[in-house]
Amino acid sequence: MTTRGPRAARWAIRGLAVCTTLLALRAWHVHDETWDWRLSPAAAPTKVQFLDRDYSRGSDATAVEPGFVRRGETDGGGTIYTTPGPLTPTVLDVVDGDRVVTYELMGGP
Repeated sequence: MTTRGPRAARWAIRGLAVCTTLLALRAWHVHDETWDWRLSPAAAPTKVQFLDRDYSRGSDATAVEPGFVRRGETDGGGTIYTTPGPLTPTVLDVVDGDRVVTYELMGGP
């Protein structure tokens, strides 16, 4: 009966180590995608990926730019609005509930 206590403690420590590692990997993945250290992505994160390009968050806007159309969603569920057409947009608007956030293309067109 004396060996059961240390064995259970070792398994508890191993389980805790595995859980901590999995949470750290998840936070690292979200950070890699959005630049935010969170376990789940925000609807309007610091960085948005759209059409294989990266966009950095700018300021809040009062409304979506006129002429912009719905073109997708962020990983966190925000709605992406930008210009229609096949060209790479330089500006995006992301709607997160009642909030509108402007994003600018990183690295040039």
